[in-house]
Amino acid sequence: MPRARDPQPLLPNFDKRSYGSLRNGAKDNLHVNYGPGNGSRCSLIGGGESIHSAMVVHPGVRTWERKDVWRNGEIGGEPRESMLGNEVYENLETSQGDGKFVTQCLGYGGMQDPSPEVVAATGNTIYRNIAAYKLYFEYCPFGDLRDAIIRQREAREPFHEGFVWMTFEALAECAVAMDQSNIVHSDITTSNILLSTSDPERFKIWPVPKLADFGSSRIIDEAARRRLTGNDEAMHPYFTPPELTRDSANFEWAVPGLHVTNKTNVWSIGLIICCLMRLQPELPETVRTTDQPPRPVDRQLRFDILNQREIRKLQHSSADYSAELRKLVRSCVKYDPTQRPSPKQLLKAVRRLMDGRLGGFDDYGRVTRIPWNKKERLRGNLKDIWAVNTGTDIRLRP
Repeated sequence: MPRARDPQPLLPNFDKRSYGSLRNGAKDNLHVNYGPGNGSRCSLIGGGESIHSAMVVHPGVRTWERKDVWRNGEIGGEPRESMLGNEVYENLETSQGDGKFVTQCLGYGGMQDPSPEVVAATGNTIYRNIAAYKLYFEYCPFGDLRDAIIRQREAREPFHEGFVWMTFEALAECAVAMDQSNIVHSDITTSNILLSTSDPERFKIWPVPKLADFGSSRIIDEAARRRLTGNDEAMHPYFTPPELTRDSANFEWAVPGLHVTNKTNVWSIGLIICCLMRLQPELPETVRTTDQPPRPVDRQLRFDILNQREIRKLQHSSADYSAELRKLVRSCVKYDPTQRPSPKQLLKAVRRLMDGRLGGFDDYGRVTRIPWNKKERLRGNLKDIWAVNTGTDIRLRP
């Protein structure tokens, strides 16, 4: 079990308990939406009106009364999203020194219990909706991978293979760290991979990818392994692996008898890399009936249909990625989990195969300034549009 964080009250008579930076006399000032479903942009205001730092405010789950979304079942204690996300962060820091690949939960607050007086007086349990909390995450100025893919697609420019390998390695490290604590993420999407400030020592030309949003994550105990928890987690239907895909008509499991394992995360990572290589924020064959007009059944990725369980196309028509990269991605998105690599096998393979295929960008610009119009940069704004009264250069190319 991940270690407890000894939360303390933030504001008397308001918070039940909180943890992190907001206990240091700061307050949060909400400004604008950070992105679709990703919470809001926030800045920490300290003494006076000076901005100390920026972060993202993420609303907690609405199912407040469920014991399984809290540490040790203590409702109103530490949210599971904070507990598991920071566990993965600490695993990365301890083993690889690469906690940078996960968005760290800097704190949580706004812990408001349901009002017992109102419930007792009216007998109306709808007042449970009064209960709420917020989580505070580090701010990533580059936005998310979904928007990055859209920008590259609009420019008709495939991602450099070095960027694809860099992202592959980062997510493979996350898979190993999750495996260390027996965690399945369950919601790895292009919107849940944020892009942060670049590492000046390695791949300086590109922003650091960070896995985010552990709100649907859980420990793979026997019930979770056999899909018997009885809880409906918020998983994006365009990104669910075979083991976590439900039938849209009756919400039953699309394929009976499958088990959740550490290779479930591997399938999700393979899908993300495929999205990068195809310049698609989500694959059209996974969108299915929400397309207008609906996509024909024989052109859908359908795990319940024998000959439609595998992703067929791996790269954009204008891309020319190495056979080694394509073969490794193909192994990750195998329908049968036994045919996928384990997290450790995946990370080992990525590091072996990426050697000599990075175009020299792993150490490019380490001691020199990178030209602003270097064509291998990602497409994007020159300025941090989320900054408050600042003009932060986020190292993207217009």
